[in-house]
Amino acid sequence: MCRFILLMAAVIAALPSVAWRNVERNKLEKAIETFRSSPELMHYTEHNGQGIYVYYFKYTCKDGEINDTPFRPKVLQRLEKAFDGNASTAQSRYIHRKADGKTPLKALTFTWPNSYMRSVSFNFSINDSTDYRFLTYASPDTVRACYALVWNESRFNDHAGTPYRCFDGYVMTLTGNHWDYDTSFYKFIYDDEDRLRKLERKASTAQPEQLDYAIFIAKIDELDKIFMEGKRANDLGMMNAAVYTAAKLLHGYNGKLTHTQGSQVGSVLQQWQKNVTDTVLSLQLIKTVGVLADKIQYAKTDSVRHSVIVMSHDFFAVNLQKEADVRNMYKEYAYRISDLGAAYPWQLTGISPEGSKYVTVTPSLIYSEESVRKLKDGTFSFTKRLQRGQFIKVFDDKAKEIWWVINDSLPVHLNMNDGTVEGSDLNKRFLSYQRRIRRMARDVLKYATFTSGFPTIVDEKGYNSVVDSVRKIQYEAITDNKDNIIPAFYLPELCTEMPPEMLDSVMKREYAYSDHVAMQPAWAFYEGQKKRLPGQMYHDVELQDAAGVSHRLSEYVGKGNYVLLHFWGTWESSSRRELKMIKDMVREYKDKPLTVIGISLNKDGQDWRNYISARKLKWTHLSNIKMFDSLAAKVYGVVSMPMTVLIAPDGRIVMQGVEHERLPEELRKIIP
Repeated sequence: MCRFILLMAAVIAALPSVAWRNVERNKLEKAIETFRSSPELMHYTEHNGQGIYVYYFKYTCKDGEINDTPFRPKVLQRLEKAFDGNASTAQSRYIHRKADGKTPLKALTFTWPNSYMRSVSFNFSINDSTDYRFLTYASPDTVRACYALVWNESRFNDHAGTPYRCFDGYVMTLTGNHWDYDTSFYKFIYDDEDRLRKLERKASTAQPEQLDYAIFIAKIDELDKIFMEGKRANDLGMMNAAVYTAAKLLHGYNGKLTHTQGSQVGSVLQQWQKNVTDTVLSLQLIKTVGVLADKIQYAKTDSVRHSVIVMSHDFFAVNLQKEADVRNMYKEYAYRISDLGAAYPWQLTGISPEGSKYVTVTPSLIYSEESVRKLKDGTFSFTKRLQRGQFIKVFDDKAKEIWWVINDSLPVHLNMNDGTVEGSDLNKRFLSYQRRIRRMARDVLKYATFTSGFPTIVDEKGYNSVVDSVRKIQYEAITDNKDNIIPAFYLPELCTEMPPEMLDSVMKREYAYSDHVAMQPAWAFYEGQKKRLPGQMYHDVELQDAAGVSHRLSEYVGKGNYVLLHFWGTWESSSRRELKMIKDMVREYKDKPLTVIGISLNKDGQDWRNYISARKLKWTHLSNIKMFDSLAAKVYGVVSMPMTVLIAPDGRIVMQGVEHERLPEELRKIIP
């Protein structure tokens, strides 16, 4: 049975004395410190100035090397003993073991003030197959502390078929008097759907889908109250949490919404948008509206706006990118459905994964055409008039099996368990690449931990070797298929990390895939990159500083210094993560010939000014406040972020497109 205990004042009085609790807490801290200083610590992250630290461990071995079924690595045994030995002295605690079965709690959220967003939240996702221990303490000086131990066990076969057994997890510490539980959203993360449905069915003859929507819209209404309360209190954290939770509810909603239902939810989101001035929150709302749009059964329209905001297709279920290569494309690309040609009948049948209830079929270029098919005896059938040449995403309700097929007019039969396909030679070839990539991607489980809900790399060298192996297959799919459209699936995602000479070799107008509408982002990046390639002279533009004073780049270039242009935005996470590195570089090069200019692609000038002030970003900052329509973005061909351009003292561009940890490394080669 799961145990989540929030002790009331009377119960707290019955606990051992504060002094005794502090003694026990010190023992726990000592055990954590022993782990931190041991070779078993694989990786750690810290959130500057927030008092939160996360320490990761991972133990991987070939399955046959362990005969003891209840085996625990020594590092885990020691940590479990320390946490279990201190649980009785904690003021609040949450303990769940995999053997306990289903956990009623789906997340724990902590919040604290923030100089820019006023408040931020740190969310811990919880699932049934993971072991959790959360212990919190408080001392008379109001300094609070939370300690967490989270881990799970998994088994997998690597790309060669070798079975592995893996134990991975993390220890978290959060101390200070600035944080608290975010209790506003417990009602949304408890798994009460089954209980609500049983109660409703006793008093109603409504169809299950009607009950699904009734429960869903009741939660949206509650979120609306919380959002507006946050607005009145000027609490950005509360507003942000409401938007995040609404998006999560929409993602988890089974089936489609009718026009009326969609309008009802849309009116709430529209009201929220009218009350938002913060750029980051505004972007989150735009994404949430996009999720809603995907859930509505739209009438046919000939106009589509397609915004590329991810860097990897999810057919291998892991965003496989080296950290040094992460760059996101946010520029919108528009096209008309008629650009895809006439629609013809097309049939997709298949075998679904065991335990699945339904399969979703989604054309990649017409999001409103999503179709959900309930399974019959583990099989599904889909027949519809669609434009040829589309990449069709097929996935089950648990998102365990995700495959892509091509509508090339011939019927397709897909076995979702192993990705084998009957149909055209084109689809057989397309699926063969996906199967090879998926097999290779399994090896990521050796080098990353997934207990926090997303991959955290603990062995960068090993992880990067897997990425290199996957890229080799993807590049093969591009270079070996010049006579068909398969490269149009991969190039929009990979163009930003391909060397210029490699990209140049595959971006040829005579190739069969070149005019596919999915290639729009790749062509935009390719043509833009030409404007900033090394060897050409810089482009002079006029921008404004935070005080509104106009400046030209020529005021900084040609004065004896190298000039680094850093394109970023307060709303774009990858470029924001670079700011600490840029700050360190400014400090390192303060007596060297380097001038750093941050060029913001924001749409809200006040948000930009607030951010650079709150974060104390003390280098030159310029902007037109026009996002990708900024003159600077246009003349330097910037359609993705982050992006850097290095200009030599003579005005020539000497480096471009180098970001993250590679930037200081490459800069030192030019400016020792």
